[in-house]
Amino acid sequence: MKNYYRNLLIENNATLQEIKKAYRKLALEFHPDKNKSINATEKFIEITEAYEILKDPIKRQVYDKKLNQNKSNIIIENDTSFNEEWVRSAQESAKRDAKMNYNDFKEKLAIHAANVSKLGCILFFIICCLCTVIASFSIPQDRNGNSTAIWGVLGVILLFIAIGYFISTFKSYKDELKK
Repeated sequence: MKNYYRNLLIENNATLQEIKKAYRKLALEFHPDKNKSINATEKFIEITEAYEILKDPIKRQVYDKKLNQNKSNIIIENDTSFNEEWVRSAQESAKRDAKMNYNDFKEKLAIHAANVSKLGCILFFIICCLCTVIASFSIPQDRNGNSTAIWGVLGVILLFIAIGYFISTFKSYKDELKK
């Protein structure tokens, strides 16, 4: 069985963030357009296959279970019996990425990272808008019966924070493309 953790140079208890970081570093280093060594394509495919399995929590759980069942800790390099369809799919994805132009591949990684950040930004923005709308329709009153606009002000502040976060995400995306 292939040791995907070893392929990504990480520990078995690595977090998803550590897996992504290791993959990005190794994939950019071994992409066939950038690395001209004889085994660069093969190494790139191994790295990408490992990432495709370990990034998915369900696939990783099944893989870990199969890996831990081997009581003698002997890893048979070509045993992919834990789920051949997952391995085949991961290898196909890896081969597509290996054929991709290096700059296009780098952009694909940056876009993926930006999309994850963008989703968080969009959710935060929606929450801020909801707070502002709710606050404007139901401004609470203090003990004396006077209206306080604190909730509306808070909603507007959160809205500006969301806009700032969005701009920051966009800048980090542009910086990723420059690397």
